[in-house]
Amino acid sequence: MAKIDIVIVNWNTGALLAKCMQSLAQLPAEEQGLIGVVYVVDNASRDDSFAQAQAAVAGESAVHWQFIASEKNLGFSGGNNLAIQNIPVGSQAPHVLLLNPDTEVRPGALRAVLQVLEDKAEVGIVGPKLVNPDGSLQPSVRPFPRFSDFVAYMLKAGRLVQSRQENAHDYTQAGVVDQVMGAAFLIRNTVREQIGELDDGFFTLFEEVDYCKRAKEAGFATYFTPTGLVIHVNATSFIQLLAYQRTCPWIQSALHYADKHLPPWQATFLRLLLPFTFILTIPATLKHMALKRRNKERVA
Repeated sequence: MAKIDIVIVNWNTGALLAKCMQSLAQLPAEEQGLIGVVYVVDNASRDDSFAQAQAAVAGESAVHWQFIASEKNLGFSGGNNLAIQNIPVGSQAPHVLLLNPDTEVRPGALRAVLQVLEDKAEVGIVGPKLVNPDGSLQPSVRPFPRFSDFVAYMLKAGRLVQSRQENAHDYTQAGVVDQVMGAAFLIRNTVREQIGELDDGFFTLFEEVDYCKRAKEAGFATYFTPTGLVIHVNATSFIQLLAYQRTCPWIQSALHYADKHLPPWQATFLRLLLPFTFILTIPATLKHMALKRRNKERVA
């Protein structure tokens, strides 16, 4: 079975990064043997999570770690690309697993996703089953976003769209899908050879959607398998930001995706909605600020 290189991009995820790496270090020897290099990229974190992680796995396993410290926050795409640039391309190169720092890989997951690539030549991207820390299912499959979906999100009605999209998939069944979540995202070596790295025009969000879309246009399918299991805490980096701070990168990425994949008139219409989007963000920002202030007072 072919090997994989793993890329983990960290930004202020605290002890979760160490737990993620320890989950790899504690895999059975047979599965550790499937791993070539684990690249751990730090996106200029303000906490000591990078140092914690290095200490947590020092001399602990046969996994080969390579630590890369970025002087600035390059975002999800840029951080992953910083490591991916070190990985060879071509049919004999390792496949690449993008792994969030707030995940824990369970035994059998690496073999399960690699087996899909072994069995199905048409598949270029594989996503395993994600679960929350309490073991409940975490929806991770969606169709490609439509113009109407973007309109709903920009008018702050996105939760209805999200619920409809995520719950439409039967997570007990393996099969071809439009996109899988980037928290655990296996890329076939020849996909990288044909379509390249992630688009770093996406600072955060939509980068994996765009990559699945580009892969499909190049003739590769995206596949979900319920066999492999990965625990995912979800949004530990993004949730650190206030509502307006989350809205800005979301808008930037959404408009970049629209410019690439939607008709020009639709991308223009979405830009006309921007004032309404920012106005609707104010209440959530004020609520978040009040909660943060209350939490500081509680622990003072």
